[in-house]
Amino acid sequence: MGPFWERCRAHGGRSPASRRPRGDRVFIQLENCPQTLIARFAGAWISAIVVLGNPALAAPETRDLVEACGARAAIGHCRAR
Repeated sequence: MGPFWERCRAHGGRSPASRRPRGDRVFIQLENCPQTLIARFAGAWISAIVVLGNPALAAPETRDLVEACGARAAIGHCRAR
């Protein structure tokens, strides 16, 4: 396995979402960055259903999306405003 796959596996096993039952939804809202791809593959590694959010959404829209998809865990960047 290459370094990319090793990172995905490591992040998948370390994530709080890794202790979730298979098929749980994980909401990922990250900018266009390498961590987005790693988070998506790490979610797949733990057999989660990955739901992608749009970082341009306002907080109320993001909340509605998370509630609608039934995500049990989330991964995102903190934005100071």
